[in-house]
Amino acid sequence: MGKEWTSDEFAEAIGFGNGGERRGRSVENWRKGRNVPHSVTPIEEALFGEDQRKFLKWRQDLRRAHHEGRRNKTKASSSLEKPISSDINNKPNQTHAHADFVDPQKQQDEPSAPKPASTLNEFSMSRFIVQQHGDFLKEILTAEVSRAVEGTDIFNRTRFKQEISDVVHDVSFVRVAGRDDIPIIHPIEMAQKFSNRLGIYDRSIRKTFDSYAPLTCVLAPAQAGASAIFTFLKSKMLYDLEISYSYAHSPEIAQRIIENDFSSPPDVCVLGSAAAATVLSKRAKTEYSPLMLMPKLSQRIVAPAGAQDGSFNGNYAAIADNPSTTNFFYEKLLRSRIIKSSSQIHHVEPDETTTLLSEGDPDLRASMWFPGYLFNLKWNNCLILYADDVTIGDHATILFARKELIEDTEFDLAITTAIRNAWIMLKMSKDLISATVDEMMCDDQYIDVLLRVTGAYSLLPFED
Repeated sequence: MGKEWTSDEFAEAIGFGNGGERRGRSVENWRKGRNVPHSVTPIEEALFGEDQRKFLKWRQDLRRAHHEGRRNKTKASSSLEKPISSDINNKPNQTHAHADFVDPQKQQDEPSAPKPASTLNEFSMSRFIVQQHGDFLKEILTAEVSRAVEGTDIFNRTRFKQEISDVVHDVSFVRVAGRDDIPIIHPIEMAQKFSNRLGIYDRSIRKTFDSYAPLTCVLAPAQAGASAIFTFLKSKMLYDLEISYSYAHSPEIAQRIIENDFSSPPDVCVLGSAAAATVLSKRAKTEYSPLMLMPKLSQRIVAPAGAQDGSFNGNYAAIADNPSTTNFFYEKLLRSRIIKSSSQIHHVEPDETTTLLSEGDPDLRASMWFPGYLFNLKWNNCLILYADDVTIGDHATILFARKELIEDTEFDLAITTAIRNAWIMLKMSKDLISATVDEMMCDDQYIDVLLRVTGAYSLLPFED
């Protein structure tokens, strides 16, 4: 048995602190339960070494203990902030407390408590907008989710391999990622057993998932397909998930991953293929690794109504300073010779692009995510330019997870099987998609961020 570490010695072993202050202070706070380490990785390496194959059971126990500590700290802090009514309204119906799926029809028939007010503002602008434009939002979200869950095939192994190949061999992806053989999914995804591949699972899968609850997930508002899957898992299958739309788009999420700039690092997040390439180009320098493919997101080219010739050529606005799928889409149109090489692209954020389009310059073109292109069509006197192959604007999204979670194969199997189950259920039922979209529209943060990021806030007619 080795010598017991002092707090100062352990802090030095994990590279924590500096000579200007007592290095062991943070370690002592961890041991007394006052704080929880930001990352368990350096602690794990100090205790068990860098070879992940050694002391696997102890490593998994440490990761789960760390996750439990983070969960308890989050619950303790949030309980000081949320109103008492939140606990009452968010308490699961006792009838369904142990069910894997809650029938949306039964939910409609049973009386329910009123939803709590938005946690963002006393006056919920998103509720106001849904009341005014709910039919339109429901229509476009339902159509996008339906297309998304159908448009990516992770169930047929031949098509699944082709989906992966399309991403990793895309010229723009290779340029950013640095090579054309970089893994974009976890090896477990290619070796799924028949039942798991189709989302069929026993109670042990659910039990493993629940051991990591609540699982925190960050999504970009353009990712309607991924949002529907996680919303379905949370609202209809009662998984303990915390879904956040706190960031405008995938390029921002990727930048925060690289710079370790999260106030509270999420357990999982979904990135577009361009943002994924950015993170993967850093190799082992980030805390996140890819896990599985998620539904594609759609993009279209938008022009002011004055551009009646329908030409794709012009001056393009898109996120161009950082790799983005809006830029990838532009490059794909260039390679396909749908756009002439004389066209130019300029970096403009999505909300600012909406403002530029409102000025009516007939030479302006914009590469836009869902639902920005539809908002501009409806409210900003714009056209959508369609290529012969409308799917040319669809781009893959990829689920990333924290490395300390992804190294637990039980976690990998649990979350990928749960997602596959939700995905295939949505594929099989339009009613479930409709019910899930209703839940998405009740998420004040989702609607609020969606309106801000797309620039729709500057277009909407706010009549009483």
